[in-house]
Amino acid sequence: MFQIIDNIDVIVPQKLPKNINRIIIIGNGFDLAHNLPTTYNNLKNIMHNQNPEIAKLMSVLFGNDTNWSSAEANFGHTQVEVGTDGKIAADSIQAAAKILAFDDLPDDSYELAKLTFSEVQKGLHTMALQANRFLHITRQIDKYKSFFTDDTYFINFNYTSTLENLYGIPTSNVLHIHGKAVDSTSQKLFFGGVGTSYRGIDYPSKQENLLRDVVASTLSWSKPTDALQVKIQLLQPVIASATSIAVIGHSLSEVDASYFRLIHNLNSNLAWYLDPFNKSAARDSFTKLYLKVPASWIEYPI
Repeated sequence: MFQIIDNIDVIVPQKLPKNINRIIIIGNGFDLAHNLPTTYNNLKNIMHNQNPEIAKLMSVLFGNDTNWSSAEANFGHTQVEVGTDGKIAADSIQAAAKILAFDDLPDDSYELAKLTFSEVQKGLHTMALQANRFLHITRQIDKYKSFFTDDTYFINFNYTSTLENLYGIPTSNVLHIHGKAVDSTSQKLFFGGVGTSYRGIDYPSKQENLLRDVVASTLSWSKPTDALQVKIQLLQPVIASATSIAVIGHSLSEVDASYFRLIHNLNSNLAWYLDPFNKSAARDSFTKLYLKVPASWIEYPI
């Protein structure tokens, strides 16, 4: 099976800032509020221009969702049907296998999964770098500008440089938990779902068996959250000194729940504040997926 993560570079500032009073978690909704082209549709369009065949293969395996939270969940749970016995349904295999008839795709499942992952990496870098080029004509949002004080540390789920380049936040006060796009060859950008198990069966044709193996590989497209949590654990002195934490523009999906639980475990006295796009669903999502605490803990001061 293709292993997406061979090793993880744990990159945090060598000298952590002191006197931090507030933690702010930044999600893609923050970039979207600045009209940056960072939607999942933006990525799909970029990948279609890069490699149309891989883009079509991903649509069959992962579906055609338009938002990041659904797409990343599907990276861990493909759209190819899996029966109650854990086996992939033959009719789904046969339907999706038509895509593998493209002449330019590798016949080897390992190489095909590796190529697909590489194309997603390339697409993510392109998307983030294109978004960064809009920052010189993008305006700060007043309610955020006044909230971004010197005693704030940011845990950023985005690959862009909006905080640093638009708001002038020092790099020492920002952790890009899933990586940051600096140039086309910069550090690995992490993406994926929560993950699921896979148990395969043999099929009559080579194409069906090839897709079965590709599905097995893509089912492992889950973010290595256990390893990435080391980045947050190294921030323990910063998190411990804070009195409040604000969540801006994050989808509050299950994919990232473990990060939130870890932060809560490192400082259970934090006052949590949310500024999601969908406030009506935020309380329910937050309490069910993350902290398991009463909804009365959640306020909306932003």
